[in-house]
Amino acid sequence: MNLPAYVQARKTVQRSDKRRPWKETDTDKAFAQESFGIWPILEGDDKWRVENFDLTSLLIHVSKIRRVHVFVKHTISLDSRNVSRCLIQFDRGSLKLAADSYLDKETFGETAYRQFLTDLVTLVYHD
Repeated sequence: MNLPAYVQARKTVQRSDKRRPWKETDTDKAFAQESFGIWPILEGDDKWRVENFDLTSLLIHVSKIRRVHVFVKHTISLDSRNVSRCLIQFDRGSLKLAADSYLDKETFGETAYRQFLTDLVTLVYHD
């Protein structure tokens, strides 16, 4: 059975997280919060605890999910004011098809891309 990309990505995170196994009763949001901690910008400062947040493991898991760059892009650069440290910058991704996608109309047609976005929004809405 061919699963949509977002389902495969979720299963990749589930398999790679050894600290807490996935349960069928879990929602994606609850699993992500318990596994990686809460993002203060999304949930508010009062819920965020530094001891529950592991940025290194979160970035490793995000890099394993190949298509997440569409929504979140992160880059690492030198701090111009202090060159002995680096900055991790998060930005919105680019919601466009990759350059090679325009050439292969059978696999990456507009219909497939629209269906992917529809499935993804439906999943997020129901979660």
